[in-house]
Amino acid sequence: MVDEIEPQILTEEDGRISVLLLDDHQLSLDGMLAILEARAAEFCVVGAVRSVKEALQIVANSLPDVVVLDLKVLYEPASPEERIEAGLDAIREIRRLSPSTKVVVVSAYRQPEHIAQALQAGAVGYVYKGRSSEEVLESLRRAHVGQVFFHPEIAQKLLETLQRPESSEGEERESDPLTPREREVLQLIAEGKSNQEIANQLQISIGTVKKHVTNILDKIHLRSRVEAALYWRTQSQITLPRE
Repeated sequence: MVDEIEPQILTEEDGRISVLLLDDHQLSLDGMLAILEARAAEFCVVGAVRSVKEALQIVANSLPDVVVLDLKVLYEPASPEERIEAGLDAIREIRRLSPSTKVVVVSAYRQPEHIAQALQAGAVGYVYKGRSSEEVLESLRRAHVGQVFFHPEIAQKLLETLQRPESSEGEERESDPLTPREREVLQLIAEGKSNQEIANQLQISIGTVKKHVTNILDKIHLRSRVEAALYWRTQSQITLPRE
């Protein structure tokens, strides 16, 4: 069973990734806690709770680096749809309370529409329950540095779901609509770089970077930098775990 964990704020000198766990299944919560406690030199668990209300209190007090949550959470019994909506609301509220906190979903839900909803709510990673502990840990590491993390199977399904509404019937997409410079910018977005960092690295103005980002999203019919990063990772098939 999970012991009560005193919420804390880590100092920059600590150097560990602070993690909050939210899952209303006790066995799943115990399992994730054990995985992270076995790597205490790298991760610090600031809370392991079963309700959204408790999680939001800890987020407000501790500002964790990463929150790991199941998509299906709630304070009390409810329909699956209500539980999923509670999970999506939790993601949105976590991002509102602490914009620097990254959210990774670890869930048994495999439907592309649910994954897409989690991404649109603000999650930067999605891992199926039952995957290896190392894959979960890698998702936390990448989230912490601002990178998107999905297994290739998830990435491909999600990309198809995200792009489907923008496709006209019978319309063929260009195989590569981006210019070489836009592809450079897209790769740096996927690496978690900010507009200013991209401008510095490519030695161009931040206004030019913003224009490139807008053109990239327009050309590949996506809505955010996170979706653009996912697109790059799906197309390039790099920095994603293999079976």
